Amino acid sequence: MGDPPAVGDHIRGDLSHSDLLQLHIAEYNALRAEQRQRLDLQNKQIQYFGAIVAAAAVALIAFSHDGNRKWELSTFLLVLPILLLPFGLTQQNEEMMVRRLGAYLPNLKNLITSAEDHRYWEWEAFHVES
Repeated sequence: MGDPPAVGDHIRGDLSHSDLLQLHIAEYNALRAEQRQRLDLQNKQIQYFGAIVAAAAVALIAFSHDGNRKWELSTFLLVLPILLLPFGLTQQNEEMMVRRLGAYLPNLKNLITSAEDHRYWEWEAFHVES
């Protein structure tokens, strides 16, 4: 019977060039949307980070009744990294995923058009250079 086809061979064999091109364009658009969604999530996380720091600082000031602010400030500074660790780890994960998506997109662009055809990718090239 022969060797089984490699992964994806049956899909490419059944699709016309135009259909395959549309498939790659749809994948490109989906990955760009995911990249944008992850960047938006990162921006929200930064806002949450600022809100938590501000709320903790206000709570420290509001609930301090005695004059021993040095002890309260040191406690606040010790607890703050523990509170913010999940935000930092999530931010790092999102950054890694955005970079991985960005590294994959040039391969996909070469499947859509040739590397020499820059008509459709001028913004991409400008954006990477700046």
